Amino acid sequence: MWLFTRHFMVFTFLRSVIVSVTLNLSSDITQQSTATRPRVAVCVAGAVRSLTEEKVRSSFNSFYGDADVFYHLYVGVELSLRGQRKMVDSSAVTNALVNTSGVRLQYEENRYTCGQQATGKFFNVEQCARMVFSYAALKNVTYDAFILTRPDYMIYSTSKYTMSWMLSFVEEKTKFYHNFDNEVVLLSYPDGAHLAATMTQAECCDVVSRKPDDCFMGTLIEPRPNFIFARHFLNLGSCANEKACLHPGHIGVIVRTAESELEVGDRDVFQLHGKVRPSVSTFESPGMSPPFLEWALLERGLQQHLVAHYTHKAYFNHSA
Repeated sequence: MWLFTRHFMVFTFLRSVIVSVTLNLSSDITQQSTATRPRVAVCVAGAVRSLTEEKVRSSFNSFYGDADVFYHLYVGVELSLRGQRKMVDSSAVTNALVNTSGVRLQYEENRYTCGQQATGKFFNVEQCARMVFSYAALKNVTYDAFILTRPDYMIYSTSKYTMSWMLSFVEEKTKFYHNFDNEVVLLSYPDGAHLAATMTQAECCDVVSRKPDDCFMGTLIEPRPNFIFARHFLNLGSCANEKACLHPGHIGVIVRTAESELEVGDRDVFQLHGKVRPSVSTFESPGMSPPFLEWALLERGLQQHLVAHYTHKAYFNHSA
C-alpha cells in the first residue's frame, strides 16, 4: 500500500510538471504569435450609407477584427445624385462603430477635384489617413500595413477571403500597393499611408485631349476617379499601369441602400456618373468633428450624442 501511494504521488507530481510546462509553452507560442502578427490600420472613408446594416457591419467586424479601424464618415446629404439623402440614424451608426480606434464625423460636403464629383471621396481618404498618423503618434505604435475601404462594401464571408489571405500579398516588401475591386486597397505603411494623406493632390487627367486613354470611358465626359486614384499609388510597387496591381475577381459587393436604388430606378448606374444635386453646397474647409482618437473609451450614450449632434448640424441648413 505504501509503495502504491508513493508511486501515485510521483505520478501526480510528474503530471503536474508536464501540464505546467505544456501551459507555459502554449502561452509562449500564443505570445509569439501575437507578437509576430502584422499590425494593420484600416481606414473606412466615405458616407455612412449601408454601414448600419447588420450584414455589412458583421462583415467589417469579421474581416477586420484584429485591426485598428478608423472611420471618417460623412453624415449629411451627399453631393452625388447616387449618394445618401436621408438623415442617418444615430443609434444605428453608434452600433456600427463598436470597438473602433478613431472616428471623425463630417457634416458639410467638401469640394471635388479633376472635374469629377466622385473624387470628393479623396478628401475623406486623406482625412482618415491623417487620423491614423495622429493615433499612431499618440499611442507610439507603427503599422505593417494600411488598408483603405468604403463604408458600404461587404466582403464575402468565405474561408478564402480573410485578413491573412490579403496580407499574403505583401511578401515582406517595404513598399507595396494591391488593389482589390477598386474598393479595398492594401498599402505599405508609412509610405502608402503618406500618399493616402495627400489624396486631394492626385494628378488629374486632361479632359480636353481626353488623355490618358484609360482615364475615360466611352462617351462619358468625366474622367474615371478610379484611374486617378490608382495612378496615385503606382510608384509603391512594380506596377507598370493601373491594371497591373489590380487583383481580378470580386471579393465582395457594394451594398446599396434603398434610397440609392430609388435614385437610380430603372436607369443604368453609369447614367448618373458625375451627376450632382444642385441644392448641396460644397466647402473648401468643410465642417467636421474633432478626431475622436479615444472613441472606444467613450460611453455609448456620449457616442450616440456626438453622432446625433453632427448629423443634425448637417441638416440644419439643408432639407433632404
